[in-house]
Amino acid sequence: MWRSRPVRLVLGLLGAAVLFTIGQLVPLDKLDKLASVGSFLLAGWAVWTSLRPARGRGAAAGTPGDDEALDAAARALATAVQGQWTVEAAARGLRRPLGVRWAASARPVSAHPADVLDNEALRGLAVRLQLSGDVREIVAEFRRLPRGQVVVLGEPAAGKSALAILLTLGLLEGPERDEPVPVPLSLSSWHPGADGQHLYAWIAGRLLADYPFLASTDTYGPDAAQRLVTRGKVLPILDGLDELPTELHATAIEELDRMAADGRPLVVTCRGTEYEQAVTTGGRVLATAAVVELEPVELDDAEPFLTAAGPSAAQRWRPVLARLRGNEGAPLRQALGSPLIVWLARTVYADPKTRPDELLAFPDRAAVEGHLLDGFLPAVYPDHPAPPGTPTRPRYRLEQARAWLTVLADGPRAIAWWHLYRRLPRTAFARMLAIPTALAFGLLGWRWFGPLGGLGTGAFMAVASWGTAMWEFPREHALPRRVDPRLRGRVRQLGRHQLNNLPIGLGLALMLALLFGRTEGIPGGIVGLVSGLLTAASYGVAEWLRTPTDTARSPGPRSALRADRAVVISWVVLVGLALGVAVGLLGTVLIGRRLTMWGLLVVAGIVFVLAFGIGAVIGLFLGMHSTAWGGFQVARCWLAVRGRLPWRLMDFLDDAHRRGVLRQAGAVYEFRHATIQDHLRAGPKP
Repeated sequence: MWRSRPVRLVLGLLGAAVLFTIGQLVPLDKLDKLASVGSFLLAGWAVWTSLRPARGRGAAAGTPGDDEALDAAARALATAVQGQWTVEAAARGLRRPLGVRWAASARPVSAHPADVLDNEALRGLAVRLQLSGDVREIVAEFRRLPRGQVVVLGEPAAGKSALAILLTLGLLEGPERDEPVPVPLSLSSWHPGADGQHLYAWIAGRLLADYPFLASTDTYGPDAAQRLVTRGKVLPILDGLDELPTELHATAIEELDRMAADGRPLVVTCRGTEYEQAVTTGGRVLATAAVVELEPVELDDAEPFLTAAGPSAAQRWRPVLARLRGNEGAPLRQALGSPLIVWLARTVYADPKTRPDELLAFPDRAAVEGHLLDGFLPAVYPDHPAPPGTPTRPRYRLEQARAWLTVLADGPRAIAWWHLYRRLPRTAFARMLAIPTALAFGLLGWRWFGPLGGLGTGAFMAVASWGTAMWEFPREHALPRRVDPRLRGRVRQLGRHQLNNLPIGLGLALMLALLFGRTEGIPGGIVGLVSGLLTAASYGVAEWLRTPTDTARSPGPRSALRADRAVVISWVVLVGLALGVAVGLLGTVLIGRRLTMWGLLVVAGIVFVLAFGIGAVIGLFLGMHSTAWGGFQVARCWLAVRGRLPWRLMDFLDDAHRRGVLRQAGAVYEFRHATIQDHLRAGPKP
């Protein structure tokens, strides 16, 4: 928190103003000069720390060797990726996947087999790459390629993402020696080109965003994510090249080819037509990568999937499939060549009262797909209650769910709760933080200093809150965190945090020593000095407790949200305790000579409780401004008040995931398929 430059500037200037005011208004003889000098020094420190460039943290002394730390980071990443995608593969029904087949693409987008197979004997021969199989054989065929570079093409909803997941899990189940860690990444956020982001830097940034535990410099050394990428410890499985703007496709292929030229393994998925157009436009292919293309689903492979729900499903679907084999319903047969459409068909016609034979009457494939997409939400949000014995879940009306999902669809692919604040205008975000902050501190000021004091305190905190929020928006640093109280191996880190907060502690200690030394002499000055240092030490402990959350290993988004909320609670408790103890000590010195022992205990207890309450409010203020949980609460309330999202947003997202509308990737949600998101986005806005 205190490393934030605007917060340091505000706190430093505030402390300087208090010191200067004490020095000018209170007759402290020689101490007034000391207060003036101290105020100018503290103000200078605040300005300097706010303007200087941020320094890299670097590796702490005693950090494991570079190679050992990097190997540990790779192992941790492999464990996180495997746990994350094993759960999601089960949720998507990929334990028994459709028998989707693939083969070397016949499009003019491939390199020569001599370059792909690293076999000079094939140079100059008119040969084609002989690669084929189904999704269960992709791992073995991938390892046969010398460089491990593959481009997977397919029509929309052909199963490219599913193949990427199965490849990831297959490589992780039996990794070979020194094999890089496969990591699926969506390309939708990459901006290639001279004015964009280098591919290696983008991959490293995504690793940090998706697996924040890699930011732990004490465990993995500095820039662990960047070193994993540059040293070839990561196999990026880049999904959705076609999701980039069309004008960037050729540039993206050029940058991917540079990575391939370095001998780095990679996997890229893209729609076939878009990839062919990009190659034609740019005149460049991935010079050493194999290009394979997914084939349509066969009826024999689709039948077990459609009829697996029970006798009723088999009774209703088998006549339809028999007519398709008899050359009837050509549009439906074409549509069922897509794994997504097969899944939608089974979902929409899961109710025994439905009749899948009506699909035979549609005139073309687009009409079949549109009908199934239109029927998807009514099928998963039925009006009738759930049968007895099924898990209890919230009841959402279809109209509500459609409106809220449409709002979520009109945004990025990843639905990350810590990025929800990006849906707010900058001024709205600042206003939602400033108003409650001003009210809370205004009430405290009115209680202790009267109406004018409350008005001044509230106004000052409103300006400070507004300025901090406006300065730090968008708050890219506000990633999920967790409380880590482990002391072993983190003592040096605790010491660094205490040193970072030492200037603030000294300034606060000097202010309290001057303020209470005037009335109580040397004992009061000593107690003030100890109280200031104790308060600053609590800030250092609170900062030390915050560590990056391993969002990929967490059971889900809600777990990451609870972990970040625990960080805010730690701020509330630590700051409250520090202020309570400090004020309690000061109160003991001030009134200890006038009361009996029991009276002193009672008064000290009351003072401690009141000071703890004030400190808790301050801790909550700091937490709301410096944590992802605070930004989420602000954005959630704003969007709920405007009717765009539900108040209990996480409950709604969890429910949509259980119904199959969303899929989970670590601590973020995505729509089950981009086709579903695009269909909702194209519909009427609520």
